[in-house]
Amino acid sequence: MAEAFEVANLTFTYQGRPRPALSHFNLVLDEGRTLGVLGHSGAGKSTLLAALAAVVPAVKRGTLSGAVRVLGESLAGLKPRDVAGTVAFVFEDFDAALVATTVEDEVAFGPRYLGVPAPEIPARVEGALAACGLDALRGRRVESLSGGQKQRLAVAAALAADAQLLLFDEATTDLDPAGKAALKRIVGELGERGRTAVAADNDATQALGLDEVALLGQGELVAYGAPHETLADAELTARAGVAPLPYLDFFERRGSDYRLRPSVKIKKRAYENEAAYAVPGPPTVVADALTFTYPGGVTALADFDLTIYEGDFIALVGENGGGKTTFAKAVAGLLEPSAGTVRIRGRAPRSLPAKRRAQTVGYLFQNPDHQIFRATVREEIAFGPRQLGLPAEEIGRRVAGAMAAVGLIGLEEEDPFAMPKGDRQRVALASVLAMEPELLVMDEPTTGLDRAEVASLMEAVVALNRRGTTVIFITHAMDVAARYARRVAVVAGGRVLAEGKPRRILADAELLSRAGLEPPLAARLARELGLDAVTGEELACALQNDGVQNRP
Repeated sequence: MAEAFEVANLTFTYQGRPRPALSHFNLVLDEGRTLGVLGHSGAGKSTLLAALAAVVPAVKRGTLSGAVRVLGESLAGLKPRDVAGTVAFVFEDFDAALVATTVEDEVAFGPRYLGVPAPEIPARVEGALAACGLDALRGRRVESLSGGQKQRLAVAAALAADAQLLLFDEATTDLDPAGKAALKRIVGELGERGRTAVAADNDATQALGLDEVALLGQGELVAYGAPHETLADAELTARAGVAPLPYLDFFERRGSDYRLRPSVKIKKRAYENEAAYAVPGPPTVVADALTFTYPGGVTALADFDLTIYEGDFIALVGENGGGKTTFAKAVAGLLEPSAGTVRIRGRAPRSLPAKRRAQTVGYLFQNPDHQIFRATVREEIAFGPRQLGLPAEEIGRRVAGAMAAVGLIGLEEEDPFAMPKGDRQRVALASVLAMEPELLVMDEPTTGLDRAEVASLMEAVVALNRRGTTVIFITHAMDVAARYARRVAVVAGGRVLAEGKPRRILADAELLSRAGLEPPLAARLARELGLDAVTGEELACALQNDGVQNRP
């Protein structure tokens, strides 16, 4: 079988960076195979894919040594346009790669650029739209799509190119569970069609069903092999900063099937005291019949009703395009409702003076590039506090605290725009945290972060919440919602379908399915065992495996 690509002794150091992103890296993959690339943030996943698409060093500058060959041809001296007919790349920053006005035109752009005969293009477009669940959106303007819908569109555009090698760089970050499942199916089908697919991700479960998995750590290849065996090795996954296949202490897993190990004993128990989740305080945000229609006629919110209380910690979950981000922007005063109202302590957000609004609502955008704009990390984080006229000592305290909270210490003088997306996300969040707002609104705050970064970030937010900050966070990570939220609101079709305690909402499979969701894995496994656990920690507490240290 011919080789799809060969990476030989590859070392690449980004311009201005002290250490290489990849160091003496070697990897070979045969044609028609599917490969999952996993590793912590900064492990080199994106750099590997960029090298395979000739993006480095042609576009992202730096020093490269070693060799990269695709379908037997060296990429030395080539640019992305030179390999466009052979390699299709779904960038981590997918939003910036979209170029057309409408969904249909975006998917057709690649085949037209590659000179595909005009009669063949409609069939390619139809197939790609159908595969990504975008049939009904073909006439929509791209700017009217949600982040998750744009990510699906980027995948559809890559499929329409019908390249031999398809690269997906963190292509599940903004997708709802249905979208993640669809992408996993698409990657598997590419292999069946003789195409080669490489998918980089932080989620080990996305690699299940692929032919191989490569674990990366600190720019080196940690392990390479069959997904089930490789990802079941806790030592290897720890070196790569990746969560191993979940719950292997308690269950045997093959594919999506879990069976409780014979040695495991079930300890039925009650969990948290529901009184601890009582409503914290008076209403802070009240949305009453809130309606918003974008130019072009797309109604994102329709009679949206929700009350959020002082000191609340509420997760908004739901399908891509359901209205979550639109609601968050209305709360932040970035959008004026078409009908109905949204109030913060009785006042419309846009009625607040700009400085007062900045102190009241801190908003983290879904895409960090819509937020950051300064030349260094330190300048970016200090910008907001400076606009408040705070003394230098107070600004320094806030900047240092925000950087420590999200793990940016030591990167003060880095250029944010030269950082990986996960790092840019942390910079954007730190700039919001430095404002110490009364209400923190976060749109998909954990996208692009590895498990250690997710834990660090969310614990920092929990600490703010305990000091009185009200938190609204939008997420597709159901396990994150289960672990950290005090309340969960399920959003679909521009409305709130239900809201309540995580234990009730996140265990309701029928309710979640109406919003394109499913319960967290821990909740699904617990239900099969007659337990009411919803988090990994709770499930671990309810199970006892003799002679094995329990871990979620």
